[in-house]
Amino acid sequence: MMYLTVKHMAKSYDLQVDEQMKIGELMTQLASSTGVPLTAQKLICRGKQVSLNQDTSLLQAGITNGDKIMLLGKKYDPTQEAAYKDIINIETKALLVETKYIKLCKEFEDIEKGHLSKEHIATAIKGLVKRANSHNEELHKLLASLDSVPVESDQTEIRNKRKSTATKINQIMDKNDELAEKLKNC
Repeated sequence: MMYLTVKHMAKSYDLQVDEQMKIGELMTQLASSTGVPLTAQKLICRGKQVSLNQDTSLLQAGITNGDKIMLLGKKYDPTQEAAYKDIINIETKALLVETKYIKLCKEFEDIEKGHLSKEHIATAIKGLVKRANSHNEELHKLLASLDSVPVESDQTEIRNKRKSTATKINQIMDKNDELAEKLKNC
């Protein structure tokens, strides 16, 4: 058994590891402890970079009991990924469509309250139906765009964001469909 201290940023991690542990296993353990992905890790021991050969044992890499290892690397930030930014962009567009839907509801509510003379109601309703259908088309396109955003299987935070955005778009579509049906039945 070996005892190591790994420093990352301002934190220290005291580890008890087997001396035959592979570098890859240590890096995986550090990834889960610190949030720094394997591909972003650099290990420094006694002023020298540790071999990144995943199959090298700690002893072969020159790491011994009591060593202090400095871990360099940034934590994974999904908000900096291109896919995440694309999803946020799609979500913003969906919220703009929702704003249009709210305006449509207000206009229909005003018609129902009698704020429009009877001879103009049919034309106004036709226009509202057309806009509601246009909103649905826009939402369908956003869902298609969302489906085309490439997300890797290990990017769970980005996948969750895509799922919540798809749910939000579907909710807006459902409300818009209900309004369109109401308008057609007038």
